Amino acid sequence: MTLIKSIDIIPITFIHGTGGNFLCSFIIAAKNNNQTPFVLSDHGNMHENSLKDIPTEPASIENLDQLKIDSIINGKIMVDISPYYTSSHISDLELLQNYFERSIRITYDNNDILEISNAYIGKFWLDQKSYKKDINVLHKMSINTLTKYQSKFYEQLIDNVLFISWDTLLHGNSLVLIEKLSNFTQIPMENFNIDNLNHWRERTRLCIKKIHKLLT
Repeated sequence: MTLIKSIDIIPITFIHGTGGNFLCSFIIAAKNNNQTPFVLSDHGNMHENSLKDIPTEPASIENLDQLKIDSIINGKIMVDISPYYTSSHISDLELLQNYFERSIRITYDNNDILEISNAYIGKFWLDQKSYKKDINVLHKMSINTLTKYQSKFYEQLIDNVLFISWDTLLHGNSLVLIEKLSNFTQIPMENFNIDNLNHWRERTRLCIKKIHKLLT
């Protein structure tokens, strides 16, 4: 049986801590030319206020990718204007390619793992889960998972996938990043609220520094 790829849904796939919820929200806000300032947690988390055209249930990178893909395909579309953007922790890019004509993927290098783990601890465990215990164990678990999956999240020469590196998203030239997103999505550059990007970057960098100081 030949699968018919969706041309209307563009999933943003990423591993925990790399900003997938922010990037999805950033693109959707631009699609709608919504210039409203984003509401972020102290450490830059957007889980509670993220924008998704197709809401999905949170799922670990360790969960079956097929179930996450099914959740997107069978999910309720909340808007009228396509393409529809959503985000999910999907590691198998080859499997994803069977279902969607286009996608966006956040990549990272081994050198990024410590920084991403710090961001994840602050944004998820402290801000969202209000974790009060020793974070060193959580940090080691996060590093192990990021190391395990790094070979799944690297840039490749695939025309219908936009690869955005963690380094570009957090540290790169803002206009270069927005130009990449604009070229791929066909959303005008001026629709992207650069203040929201800078605000997220500032909170995320502060988070990374704070968690680094807390670790023993």
